[in-house]
Amino acid sequence: MYFIGYASDNLGFANLASALENPASGTNYTQTPNTGYGEADFFLGAANTYTLSLSPPRVHYHDMEFDGYFQDNYHVTRNLTMNLGLRMKPTRPHGPNTA
Repeated sequence: MYFIGYASDNLGFANLASALENPASGTNYTQTPNTGYGEADFFLGAANTYTLSLSPPRVHYHDMEFDGYFQDNYHVTRNLTMNLGLRMKPTRPHGPNTA
């Protein structure tokens, strides 16, 4: 789980998409020097690099639970015994404790 503010990303635009192909490069498809514009690659949407940095979240999940239970046997008649119990279980919403 990551929260807003704990992530940063970065896009890099070089002049690779808008540059002319260097015919001497063979099958490597490199650019001709001094051709192409990084701004043109930006408008084309041709990013050269992308980095994403995520910091671990500062959350501490904890759960402390106390339950009460009461049980008793009631003899209704000689041949009928009722075993009754009552449980008290308060619930709270679970969530991070960042304190």
